[in-house]
Amino acid sequence: MVVATTRATPSHEATEQPQVPHNQRIKSLLHLATLSVAEHCPIDVIAETFEWLPVSVRPRLLAHLTNERLRRLEQAVLRAESDGESAKRTRFDAAAAHDEEFQTEWTMRCERLGLRVDTLVASETLFKDPRAPRNARKVFWEHEFRSYLRAPSGGRVRPDGEWEPERRPDLTLFEDVVETLKVNARELVPRNVAWMLRLPRFRRLELHHPTEQQQANGWLMCLVSFLTQASTLEELGFFHGRVTRTVLEDLMQVLLKRESGVTPIRKLELVSVKLKEASTHRQLVTLFTRCTQLERVRISSTIADFDNRCLVDTFFHSSQLVQLSIEHNDLEDDAFLDFLRERFTNTSSHGVGQAATIRHLRLGNNALSVLTIQALCGATLDGFLALERLELRNNMEIGDAGVHALAPMLSTASTLTHLDLRNCHFGLEGALTLLTALGSNQTLRSLDLSQNFFGSSFGDLLGDFLWTNTTLERLHINYVGLGHSGCTDALLRALQANTSLVVLSVGANRLRDHGATVLFRAIVRRSQQKPFEAVDLGGNLLTVEAMEACGKVLEDARREEAEKDGIHGNKRSRVKGTYTIQSDEDEENQPRLIQELSVLNNDLASDRDRATRALDQLRRYVKQLHSNEWSSRRNVYDDEV
Repeated sequence: MVVATTRATPSHEATEQPQVPHNQRIKSLLHLATLSVAEHCPIDVIAETFEWLPVSVRPRLLAHLTNERLRRLEQAVLRAESDGESAKRTRFDAAAAHDEEFQTEWTMRCERLGLRVDTLVASETLFKDPRAPRNARKVFWEHEFRSYLRAPSGGRVRPDGEWEPERRPDLTLFEDVVETLKVNARELVPRNVAWMLRLPRFRRLELHHPTEQQQANGWLMCLVSFLTQASTLEELGFFHGRVTRTVLEDLMQVLLKRESGVTPIRKLELVSVKLKEASTHRQLVTLFTRCTQLERVRISSTIADFDNRCLVDTFFHSSQLVQLSIEHNDLEDDAFLDFLRERFTNTSSHGVGQAATIRHLRLGNNALSVLTIQALCGATLDGFLALERLELRNNMEIGDAGVHALAPMLSTASTLTHLDLRNCHFGLEGALTLLTALGSNQTLRSLDLSQNFFGSSFGDLLGDFLWTNTTLERLHINYVGLGHSGCTDALLRALQANTSLVVLSVGANRLRDHGATVLFRAIVRRSQQKPFEAVDLGGNLLTVEAMEACGKVLEDARREEAEKDGIHGNKRSRVKGTYTIQSDEDEENQPRLIQELSVLNNDLASDRDRATRALDQLRRYVKQLHSNEWSSRRNVYDDEV
C-alpha cells in the first residue's frame, strides 16, 4: 500500500526567523566551550594542555577563570616551564610568551579595579629616568592581600542583617608574588602580622598614618614583633603620620638586634611624618648614628622645624650610607654648618681622612645657596665625596653664583654621572659656565637644566657644547626660553652630528611650528645613525600643521632608508642598517628611529579630524606616542609683538 505523504509547509513566523551566520555559531560554541572549561575542568588538566591550545583561544580561557583559578593555573604552567617539562617536548621555550599572556590578563583585571599599572605620565617627569613597567600580577595580588588585612577580625554583620564570617586568605596564592605592602597603622594587629610573616618574598613595608592614638592600640608592639621575625624584609617606610620618641627608640633597638641570618634592613624612609618634639628629633639622630647598616635613607617634609646640623653631619660620616635624600625640608646653609666648617678648617671629630660613602645625594626643594655648593665642590676636590648622582632641583638661592662654585667639580669629577639643576634660578651666564666646564667631561650621562631661563642665545651655546661633549646621553632643557629663534643652524648641525644623545627633552620652549619642525628634522637625521629612545616636544604651542610636518619628516626618512637599501614592493629584506623588515606583518615590531615621542599639551583641538590623522601617521613611525587633547588660551607673547 502506498501512503501519500506531504511536507509540512513552514509557517510564516518560521520562514522569517533570521539565520545565524556560520562563523557566529562557531564563536558562540567556542565561548561556551571555554566558559565550561574555565568553570569545571581541573586546573592540572588545563595546565598540561595549555601550551597546545590555539593562541586565539588562550586569552578567552584566561578571561573566564576566577582570580583564584587563574593564579593556580599560572603557578602550574610557569612551574612546569621552569622545570623544563616544556623543553623536553618542544624546542620552543614558552616561558616568556606564557608569562606575557598572564600579565596581559592581570593588567585588564587591574584596570577594572582602578589599579594603576602603567607609570603616571607627567610633563615634568616624562623621560626623566628609565621607567620599569610595574608587574600587574604583583599589583593585583598586593591589592587582594590588603583587602584581607582591612577586613575586621572575627567576622561582621552585613547590612542585610546576615552574619559574614571572617575572611581568611589562602596564603599559597600570595606567597611567591607579594613583595611590597602599604599598611595602615591600625591594620597592624596580631592576626595580620601572622599572615604577613607567611610571605617568603616580602621585602618592603610602608606604614601609613601612624598616630599616638593608634600607638596606644598596639600597632607599635605588632611592628616590633614583625620586624624581629621578618627575615626577608629590606625596606621600611613611615608615611603621613606622627611618630614619638618611643617609636624611634623601639625601632632603633629592633634594627640593632635583628638576629644573624636575617636580612638587614637597608632602607629607611620618613615621608611627611611629624616629629612630636625636639627630643624625638634627637632620638632620630641617635638612630642614624647607631644603625650603621642603613644604606639608603629618605627624609622628606619631616625635619624642617629643627636644627639639623648634627643630623646632616651624621649622614656624611656614615660608614655604609650610599643614597641620601633629604628633600622638601626647607634646609638652609646652616644645616650644613658643621660640614662647611670641616671643609674650610679641616677640623672634625670624625677625622678628615675617612671618605664619605654617599654616592647618590638628593637635596631638592630646600633653600640652599652658594655656600653649600662650595662645600660640596670642596669636598669633592679634596677626595671626601665621590658622588655619582647629585640632585639640587628647586633650590632657588643657587643662582649663577652657585653654578660658578660648582664648575671646578664638574670639570674634574671622574664619578658624577647624573646632575639635576632644574629650577635653580640661574641664567645664560651660569649656563655658559656650566657647559664650558662639562665640555670635556667624560663621565656625565644625564643633565637636567629645565626651568632656568636662558633665552634664544642658548641655541648657539648648546650647539657648541654638543660638538665638544661626546658622552652625555640624556639632556633635559624644558622651559628654558629657547624659542623658535633659538633653533639656530649651529644647534641643528651639532645635533645631527652628536651620536651620544638618546633622550632629548625640549618641552615648553615656545618652539612653535617652524622651530619644532626644523629641530625634529635634525633629530630624525641624527636618529638614522643612532636611534633616539625618547624625544619631548610637549607644550611648544604646536598646531596640527606641525604634527603633519613631523609625520612627513619620518615618512621621508623611512622612504630614504628603503631606497638606500634597495627595498621595493611588499617583499623586502634588509641585511644591515636600522631596520629589519621581512614582510608587512613585521612593520609593527621593527626598530624605530624614535622609540617614544611626546607632543603633550599642544593645541591640537581646533581641527580634531586632521589632528587624529596626523597623530595616527606619527604612531606609524614611533613605538609610543604621548598626546592629549589640549586647547590653549590665545595669548600674545613677547616674541610676537
